[in-house]
Amino acid sequence: MLQADASGAAREGGPSRLTSRAGFFAARPWLAPALLVLLALAVRTAVVVADTGYRPEHDAFDYDRHARSIAAGDGYPDSGYVVDGGPSALRPPVYPYFLGAVYAVSGDSVDAGRYANVALGGLSVLLLFLIVRRIWGRRAGLVAAALAAVFPPLVLVSRDLLSEPLFIALELGAVLCVLQFRRSGDALRWAAAAGVLCGIGALTRNPGIALVVPIAIGAWMLRPAFRLPSMKAPAVVVACTLLVIVPWTIRNTVDFGRFVPITSSLGFALAGTYNQASLHDDLHPGSFRTPVVTAEYGVLFHTPGIDEGTLDATLRRQALSFAWDHPGYVGEVAGENLLRMFELEGGSVVGAHNVGGRLVADPRAVSTGRGIGSATPASERAGLAVAAVLALLGVFAMLRSRAKGTGGRPRVPTGPWFLWLVPIVMIAAAAPVNGLPRYRVPSDPFLLILAAIGLIWIWDRAAPLRRRLSGPNVAAAAVGGLVLLALAGCGGGGNDTPTATTVTAPNNAAKQRYIARADAICKQGFSEAQALGHSFTYHGGDALSAITSGLVKPGIPILQRFADRLKALQPRPADTNLEAYLGLFDPGMVLLQQRLHSGEKGHTDLSQNLELLLVATGDEQRELGRRFGFHACDTDFLNVLTHAAAAH
Repeated sequence: MLQADASGAAREGGPSRLTSRAGFFAARPWLAPALLVLLALAVRTAVVVADTGYRPEHDAFDYDRHARSIAAGDGYPDSGYVVDGGPSALRPPVYPYFLGAVYAVSGDSVDAGRYANVALGGLSVLLLFLIVRRIWGRRAGLVAAALAAVFPPLVLVSRDLLSEPLFIALELGAVLCVLQFRRSGDALRWAAAAGVLCGIGALTRNPGIALVVPIAIGAWMLRPAFRLPSMKAPAVVVACTLLVIVPWTIRNTVDFGRFVPITSSLGFALAGTYNQASLHDDLHPGSFRTPVVTAEYGVLFHTPGIDEGTLDATLRRQALSFAWDHPGYVGEVAGENLLRMFELEGGSVVGAHNVGGRLVADPRAVSTGRGIGSATPASERAGLAVAAVLALLGVFAMLRSRAKGTGGRPRVPTGPWFLWLVPIVMIAAAAPVNGLPRYRVPSDPFLLILAAIGLIWIWDRAAPLRRRLSGPNVAAAAVGGLVLLALAGCGGGGNDTPTATTVTAPNNAAKQRYIARADAICKQGFSEAQALGHSFTYHGGDALSAITSGLVKPGIPILQRFADRLKALQPRPADTNLEAYLGLFDPGMVLLQQRLHSGEKGHTDLSQNLELLLVATGDEQRELGRRFGFHACDTDFLNVLTHAAAAH
């Protein structure tokens, strides 16, 4: 398992120690992370190459338009949202200038811009490895980096001309700087570097300014917290963030004649959600639609004499007033958008049709364009679902380890709290405004940290089984174990504490009568199975064939008969452990049938692996029976024949 060192590395951002195997990679510690970065680059490059005929659309189109103007030496192009054009600050400047620099050296090559995002994806994988290694150790860092290298949402966002790959790299870089600061104690240069990266992030992505909150909190580590020396580091973070932003703010103030801190897009974003059409959209509640097509705001986009700054201020004021008048709707929007960001619901953006040269909203036309819609590929949804399951296991592993304390099993560090505040703040900043799935992507690296912890936890729990396997049999046993868990429909075992949904039958007379009747059935079943084992004799020759024909084949109907009798026993107490105990008979019988077939075909290695899985299933069933209160039925019911076979 993961271990925290005695100095409190999980709190301070220092390294926890994790045992690792010596060998080729141990002698070259740089090689494994380098290979994972190369894997990330290869996967992302392959996706770009396969995505032929790419043309920037929607947000990507606008970034491309800005970059071409910048590469030509013309700076930001005129606004495309107001009648008179004029200055624009709808897009934060860093990504357009980054892309413009790529275009300047590549001749406005869209593919070059996409490959630049591929490189940023590889950089993010490396940064994630460094972060996780610092807190949870090298092995966890490699697992998290491996997941990030192939995680579909992170891979697919790199193929488009969007700002998320750059922001993710800046975000992870800021987190790493804070961890380095916490490790050094009071080296303010790391706090300053974190603040600079926060400032660049704020100028990269509309909600990016929110990143300064968890980063400043992470630098606020000295105690007592409200004394001047303790507040110096977070003040440096905030000051450096503002210093980076100020030049762009001055540019906006000069161009618009009003205070526009970073972008003129907040009003546009709010107005697209906080309007009567979105409020009363029963098909896609709280969905975003371009405010150009709304009754409240549409006229502003066709009014001469106003610039983007005035438009933004007007839209922002009216949208906030609308939200103030409908406070329940704000909560509804946030809830719906959370579902949309995690791809549990669609309709994040409602489309519009061009009718007579005028855009008209159509709530039935959900936008599916890349980057702005909810129609994500199946691979992305599947990857997100797998990562979410593993992440929940990671959370469980940390909480379980924390409950056990430092005694007993090694402790899994929970990590510094500011680290987990980063994805929470990123999602919270977006949810009340829009539910685009790509708005969730900057939080995905932190989801993968939890997923890596969950994956390692599963792997370590399977250590006794792995020790009994050798060579290529490990993979076969792992696959078989996953199949077994899927068939059983439960993942409990060992001495895990029952979850909040566990139902325990009261220990009354009815339960005791059920246990007595079940124990009688089990005793009779065990007696017949043991008699079969005792009567089996091996006279040499093909042991696999002898055990298969002499024990497994005649034993299956014995076990099936008594399993059926147990499952038919009524009245059955309502108890989670009992249901799980009875539920393991079906996958156990499947494994026995597979063991029979593999033995009859002479597959020795597969037969041995299946026997080991039967042992694991029997151990699980025994523990469940003990929890319920069985006496005779808390024996290895499925293992009787396996143990008899091992004895011969």
